[in-house]
Amino acid sequence: MTASNDSTFAFGILLLATWAGWGATIERLVVGRAVADRALHTGWGMAFTILLGGVLNLVGAISPTIIHLFLGIGLALLVWDCWCRRTLTWSFLRQRAERLRSSPLLVLAVLALSGLLVVSYAANVCWKRYNFHDDLQAYFVFPAKMIQTGTMGPDPFCEARLLSLGGMSFLQAIVLSVADARYFRLVEPGVALLLAVVLLFGVARDARASPWAAVLVAFLFLAVRSPPANAASLVTGLVLFLTLFRTLWRVGRPGGLGPRGAIMVALVASALCALKTTHVPACALMVVGAYLLRATQDRSRAVAGELLLAGALTLTFMAPWMLASYDSNGTLLYPIFGRGFHGSAYGGEWVPYESPGLTRRAGQLWSAVTDLKVVPLRVLAGGLQLRRGWRVGRGTLAAFSLAGLVSFLALAGIHPGAYRYSWAALWAATLTLLVFSCREAALQRRGGWSRIWPALVVLVAVGILTLENRATARQHLTREPARIRLAVRASLSPFFKGAAARSGVRMLEAVPEGAVLLARLRYPFTLDFTRHTILIANYPGGSSPPPGMPSFQGGEPLARYLCGQSVRYVAYSYRKEANFPRRLHEDRLEPGVFSWTRAQAMHALD
Repeated sequence: MTASNDSTFAFGILLLATWAGWGATIERLVVGRAVADRALHTGWGMAFTILLGGVLNLVGAISPTIIHLFLGIGLALLVWDCWCRRTLTWSFLRQRAERLRSSPLLVLAVLALSGLLVVSYAANVCWKRYNFHDDLQAYFVFPAKMIQTGTMGPDPFCEARLLSLGGMSFLQAIVLSVADARYFRLVEPGVALLLAVVLLFGVARDARASPWAAVLVAFLFLAVRSPPANAASLVTGLVLFLTLFRTLWRVGRPGGLGPRGAIMVALVASALCALKTTHVPACALMVVGAYLLRATQDRSRAVAGELLLAGALTLTFMAPWMLASYDSNGTLLYPIFGRGFHGSAYGGEWVPYESPGLTRRAGQLWSAVTDLKVVPLRVLAGGLQLRRGWRVGRGTLAAFSLAGLVSFLALAGIHPGAYRYSWAALWAATLTLLVFSCREAALQRRGGWSRIWPALVVLVAVGILTLENRATARQHLTREPARIRLAVRASLSPFFKGAAARSGVRMLEAVPEGAVLLARLRYPFTLDFTRHTILIANYPGGSSPPPGMPSFQGGEPLARYLCGQSVRYVAYSYRKEANFPRRLHEDRLEPGVFSWTRAQAMHALD
C-alpha cells in the first residue's frame, strides 16, 4: 500500500491517539484509578504496542489487517476514555487557557514552540537518506519480513538480528502497513519528537515547575539533534526513558501504587529493552537504583519485594521477543544471556569492544568525565542532591542521573559509539533534571547563597549546553525547511520500486520455490519473502550457526558449511558489492580502526 506525504503525516498523529487509548485502558485495568495525563498514557500505550508486537511476532500473526484492527480499537478506546473523563478534561483545559490568557509572552513562546515542533515532525515524515549498511541490509528487512510473513523469523546469519530483539522493527512494521520504507522515520524520530515534548511538559507538571521551564527544556530538546547513524531507536528510547521516569516518580510518591506500580514499571522497562538492547544497562540501573534508594529512605522491605516483582515481570513481558531471538540466533539476550551465534563465540577477531591498556583506559575515562556533553548532567545532579530539606523523589532523580552517566562512562574508552548508545538515557536525564532545577531556582525566596545556588546551577548547565551545541543546533534548525521540501519530493519518487525490485523478482525466479537463500544484496528488503526462506548476511561472520562461518579459507569450505546449514543458494550484489565496495571501505582495515569495525570490514571484503 502506498501513501502520500499528507496522509502519512496524519497517520503519525493517529498513531499517537491509538497509543493514548491503549495506555488509558491499561491504567484503568491495572491501577484502577486515574493517576496519569495523556502524555503518560501515550507512553504506556507505546510500550504496550511493543510488547504486543513480541507476542504477534512469536506466533507469526503480524499482518496489516491485525495492525489496523489494533489501531482502530485503540482509537475507539481513546474516544470512550475522553467521554468518561470529559469533566476532568474540560477543567484542565480551562485552567490552561486561563494561565495562557494571563501571560501573552507565554502564549507567543508556546506558539513558537508548536511551530518548531510541527516543522521538525514534518521534516521526518518522508526521508531517503539512510545508512547503506545497517538500514538497507538489516533494519528495513525485519519489518518487511513481518508484514509479508507475519514474523521476523530466524535470521541466524544476520548480526543486526542478534543485536536487536525487534521492538523498533514492529513499530516500523506499523508504518509499513500503510506506506513504504521511505516513511520509516515517521516513528523514529518523527512521532517520537511529538511525544517527547508533551512528556517533558508532563515532567514539568510532576515537578510543579513553571511552564517557562517546560518551554525552555522543549526548545533545547528540539535544537539538539540526536546523533544520526541508522534507523534504530534513539528518540523513541528517550521517550520511553521519560515514560519510565514518570512512572517511577508516581510509584515512589507517598502512598504509591504498591505492586500495581511494579506492573507499570515492568511494562515500560521491558518495552524499552525490547526497543534496543543497548538501552538495557541504563534501564536496569534506573529501575534498580530507584527502588533501592527508596527502600533505604523508607526502610521498607515491601519496596524490595516490589523490585523483585518488577524484575520478574520485566523478564516475563520480554519473553516473546527473547524466545524469538533464541530461535533465530541462539541467545535469549545478547550478551547478557550468552553470545549465541555471534562471531566472538568462535574466537578470532570479532570482538564488539576493545580492551585498552590501563593508562589509555584511564585517559579515555577522564576525557569522558570532562566531556561537555555529560558535564551538564553532572552539574544538575550535584546541584539537586546537595540541596538540603528536599526529599520527595530524590531517589528517582538520583537513579536517573546514575543511569545516564554510568551507561556512558562504562562504554567510553571501549567503544567509539558510547555517546550514541547512551544518548537516550543521558539526554532524557539531563532534560529532566533541568526541569527540576528550574523549579528549585524559582522556589527560593530567601537571600544569600541559598537563593543564588539553584539559579547558578541552571545557568551553568544551560550555558554549557548552549556552548557545546550552538553550531550544530543552528545548522540543524536552519535546514528543517529544506528537509521538508526534500520530504515532499521524496514522497513523489518511485523509491526502490524500479530496477532493484525488478532484478530481485528475476533473481528469485531462478530459485526453486521454498528453497533456502542466503542474501547479501544492496536492497534486500525489496525481495518477496513469501515464496522462499531468505536469510540475510548484513555483515558476514558477525552471526552464524555453529561451528561458525569459515572466513579467509576460500570458497569451497564456505560452500560446504552453507550446504550443511541447508543453504544451497546465495545471492550477492556483485556490481555494487552490497554497498561495501573495497575502494570505499578498505581504509577500515587500518590498524588504528576500532577492532569491531575492522573485523566487520575484513569479513565483508573476504
